[in-house]
Amino acid sequence: MKNSLYEQLTIALIARNEAAMLPDFFKRHTFTPHIVLYDDFSTDDTAAIAKAHGATVIPATIESRDFSFKRNIIHKKITTRWVLWLDADERITTEALRDLEALLLSPSPPAGVRFRMQHYFLGQKMRGRHWLGWKGVRFAEVAASQWVGAVHEKLEVDGKVADVLPPLQHLGDLNYRERAEKSLRYNLLEIERMPKKPSFAAVLLRPVIAMLRYYLLNFGFIDGKAGLIFALHIYVAFFQRYAMRYTESPLPKAR
Repeated sequence: MKNSLYEQLTIALIARNEAAMLPDFFKRHTFTPHIVLYDDFSTDDTAAIAKAHGATVIPATIESRDFSFKRNIIHKKITTRWVLWLDADERITTEALRDLEALLLSPSPPAGVRFRMQHYFLGQKMRGRHWLGWKGVRFAEVAASQWVGAVHEKLEVDGKVADVLPPLQHLGDLNYRERAEKSLRYNLLEIERMPKKPSFAAVLLRPVIAMLRYYLLNFGFIDGKAGLIFALHIYVAFFQRYAMRYTESPLPKAR
């Protein structure tokens, strides 16, 4: 990307205990000098590695499970015109960057840009239909955008949104422990969003339906062992979510 463009671009990310991912992250994203990292109470060398690579580190001061809250803290600190939002396990490819540059140099540049994703799981490129699709707006004009939603947050943009076809790479979980730990954090958020207590039948059947939908209808089986492991993970994750919500004890009635 040309100097006049990348001088006006900040890469922003939230990270918690991402010391293993960050060295390659910084190695792959040298086209801009502006990187801002929100250190979400890491207990490893996340902050030190980011500072060593010249990033601006914003330490978390409030424990929150609201991801829009965290991202908007970063958003307010950005002084460039544009922002590219990535996670520590995501990479923008040369091809995607080239197409993004063409959009920004066009007579009418968009206010936001969506990307497709190429997902990896356990180090394997995934091919099933579950893994295909668009990630949503990840590049935007700072003044025309803000984050909304506590979980599965969304970057809302005031203006035209364009698409970049070459995908971002999502390296994902290199081992199953990482996936299981993330899943628990997401489920704790999801049960707060469930409007009512599920039935016992839902606790038993929803995980099975979700697993079969992924493995059969979305061709999870074509990804071999990784696809089977993820199918079983979906069963466990859905069962965990519904069972936690089903077994929550009601508050005792005041006497």
